Amino acid sequence: MSLRAIALIAIWLLAIDGHGHIKDLNAGNVTTEAFGQKLELARKLNTTAPWPESQELLEELRPHLDRATEDQYADFVYLEARNLTLAGHTDEALALLNDALEGEMSPDRRIHILRLAANIAINARRFEPAFSMLTAALALAEDQSEDVYTPALFSLASYIYTQVDELHRGFRYGQLALEEARAIDDLRMQCAAEQRLAYLHKVAGDFEPSRALYRDAIEHCLAAGDKLYVGVAEAGLADLLREHGEYESVVDLFERSIERLERTGYTSGVVEARLYWARLENAHGNWEKAEALLVPSIEQFEAEESWDYLAEAHSMLADIERGRGNLNRALDHYDQYMQAREKHLTIENAQQLAYLQVEFDMQSKDQQLALLREQARVSELEAETRRQQVRLTMIGYVIAGFLLIVLTLLLVQATRERRRFQSLSQHDGLTALSNHTRFFELAEAAYDLCQQKNVPFILILADIDHFKQVNDRNGHLAGDEVLRRVGARLRECFGKKGIIGRIGGEEFGIALPGERPEDIRDALEQFRESMTQVRTDDTPATVTMSFGIAAARATPESLTQLRERADQALYEAKHSGRDRVVYAD
Repeated sequence: MSLRAIALIAIWLLAIDGHGHIKDLNAGNVTTEAFGQKLELARKLNTTAPWPESQELLEELRPHLDRATEDQYADFVYLEARNLTLAGHTDEALALLNDALEGEMSPDRRIHILRLAANIAINARRFEPAFSMLTAALALAEDQSEDVYTPALFSLASYIYTQVDELHRGFRYGQLALEEARAIDDLRMQCAAEQRLAYLHKVAGDFEPSRALYRDAIEHCLAAGDKLYVGVAEAGLADLLREHGEYESVVDLFERSIERLERTGYTSGVVEARLYWARLENAHGNWEKAEALLVPSIEQFEAEESWDYLAEAHSMLADIERGRGNLNRALDHYDQYMQAREKHLTIENAQQLAYLQVEFDMQSKDQQLALLREQARVSELEAETRRQQVRLTMIGYVIAGFLLIVLTLLLVQATRERRRFQSLSQHDGLTALSNHTRFFELAEAAYDLCQQKNVPFILILADIDHFKQVNDRNGHLAGDEVLRRVGARLRECFGKKGIIGRIGGEEFGIALPGERPEDIRDALEQFRESMTQVRTDDTPATVTMSFGIAAARATPESLTQLRERADQALYEAKHSGRDRVVYAD
């Protein structure tokens, strides 16, 4: 008989009365003991069965929450939040946990709740609350002499630090988690620690340690009866083996993983495993199988805002459509890939900023604690003489005030600089278009991909004619309005097709992946006609522009060379009368 079966029978025996009947929680005389017995059964089912089974027990317990102790209520909230997460309702789960943290509970339950909240938050891309909750849980754990949840907390810390490339810290917490789980002989916590430590080794490129840990994790998760973690570990191992060229055994492993994850109702794990499997099938040219795995997963990736996985899915689908000769559909997937990729990079930056913010807050607190210790040392010396006592007290307050002012000023300055550089680093403040650096970064990435996939590419450089005269006649505010209107019209005409940036004072750039010169003539003429109608306030301001256009050649050339040809064409347009379009070559 399995350990799971023995445990469930024992709980069942505890939950029956002297006549052999299950204790009725709907009766008026519900005891705290009866409530706890059924809650323990729900906890067992929460890790060994699909989540709706444990949720059904929780719904039976809900009318009797007034009979629960503080710790029983915390356990109830934990289980319900975990079920909400498995059902895809992460916002509701986080709200429930935050409300629970406002109440009273024992320190070990508080660590338990904080750990789950941090886990949900990091998976939902809520980085600042994730790091804050993890830090709070770790600080609370340091004050506890014994905590059964410490291995799970250290395991989560290992995973979160891996997400921000702090691999050294990740390894340290991962090893601590595994040692603690082995020390208390908890198979489920051991399997979770091994699975996350295996993932860390996978990220670090350590194949053999990763494979060994994944296999240990699967063995211990099976023994613990946790099907969800078994499925997650199997998917991770399959993807690791895929990277090292295995195929037949990996397919079986993927099938088992997805079947387990589907039975537990863990939708996020299912679509992630399908993406891993699609990598394998795509690499072996099995396009139909890869497409069948990817297409049903895209909607879930969008709902969960998993932009990195969504970008990868569209990239693979673009390759598949290109291989089939469906260039229009390939370009559509490529466009969605670019959008998802940019969102992922934004989230990645937010993740790093959140981590750095929490680190900064921790350092500030350490400095304040150091200052308080120094003041305590000064206070010990006050007994020597009253005169020395007054002097040392004054010195302590002066130092404290000075350091507080300095820290405040540094924090205010750092916050202002961070916000300013975030705003200036990527976009032009006047037109909201990409600035020079960002435009050419995106253009170069798009151009390189077009070159690899043998897709056409156009670079347009445009310059407002006689812009100085607009400023001189109507003032700089009118000139700024003209620039804003030009940016807006460019987005209307080319925003869905390409990348647009303000790359100089009155100079703009448009990169159009997948377009040929004959494809853009109508849009270009429509734009030029619309610019003649531009007005600023009540003052007419007719604007014309000169355009230099260069299309990528069949022979290899860099984006810089393409830009030089577009720039030369723009030069010819301006010196041959302006208000015209000149094509390079």
